[in-house]
Amino acid sequence: RLYWEGIKQFGFGERTGIELPGEENGIVHDYKTWPASTIGALAIGQSISVTPLQLLRAVCTIANGGYLVSPTIIKEVKLGEGQDPGHGEREDDRIISEETALSVRDMMLAVVEDGTGKNAQIEDINVCGKTGTAEKANQNGFGYSEGRNITSFIGFAPYEDPEIAIIIVVDEPTGPERTVWGGTVAAPVFKEIMEYSLERIKVLK
Repeated sequence: RLYWEGIKQFGFGERTGIELPGEENGIVHDYKTWPASTIGALAIGQSISVTPLQLLRAVCTIANGGYLVSPTIIKEVKLGEGQDPGHGEREDDRIISEETALSVRDMMLAVVEDGTGKNAQIEDINVCGKTGTAEKANQNGFGYSEGRNITSFIGFAPYEDPEIAIIIVVDEPTGPERTVWGGTVAAPVFKEIMEYSLERIKVLK
């Protein structure tokens, strides 16, 4: 139950509330229905379905020191005096301690510096990230399809004072056997977009 509560605390299984149509809840089964293998499966990203925005929201919790953010596409609302814009300030909830967030941030830094995310390295910037390579479920609902993957890279920068978080998802990339991974396919795309973004906000010159 504690595991399930932790998953739900990060917002998985429900919409983020962003002002865009078509957002999905994802799938998080009630812990009362879990077979014995579920905890092990969840640890490698199976038996659960999440959206890229939900995943990015969770990683932003690591970047900002433990607060679950409420994503929005609205920067500012201005109306005449006495008018209610109908879009008040959203409150963010602390869901993990700052110490825990920093520990995970350190791990994500190590992924890029010494692990599978080296292709996301940016000169003079400490980047935090995590690679992902997921098998796609069979359309009949049983098992996973061999050779059909989703590769991803998610991360933020700079490590010291995060400004931007990005997720890259590539559906069914192709290439030589054992070369199509999150670190080889999605990480280079992340690097290119992050470099451009940091230059735009004057963090990277």
